[in-house]
Amino acid sequence: MPDGRLLGAMSDGIKARLANYDTGKFVKEMFLQVKATEVQAAAFYAFMRSQIGKPYDTWAVLSFFDPSRDWQDPSAYDCSELIGTAFSECGLFPKHLAVAFSRITPRDIFLLASTLIGVEENV
Repeated sequence: MPDGRLLGAMSDGIKARLANYDTGKFVKEMFLQVKATEVQAAAFYAFMRSQIGKPYDTWAVLSFFDPSRDWQDPSAYDCSELIGTAFSECGLFPKHLAVAFSRITPRDIFLLASTLIGVEENV
């Protein structure tokens, strides 16, 4: 987020956390800087802020077995669903595709974002 906090979905819900909340938990992190217009960036951040306090989507794991599930259900998100929906809300990812799918994974988000980025690695 512009204020330096990290906003995401974890088991305790969607929250804005201090940037160092996960210090020591990872060997490597990768931050992707997505190219977006000012309007797209404002829409992305507004959507993300509006989701704070919503619950974590514990049922997202079941999407591997339930192809009818809607990964864009606005009542709860896992981390990938939250970012994917934010990309949709700001126009960087289409809301509806020719082929429906029930889940979006961290790999999907990385592949999507990698078409729109400059990469900065922190080791």
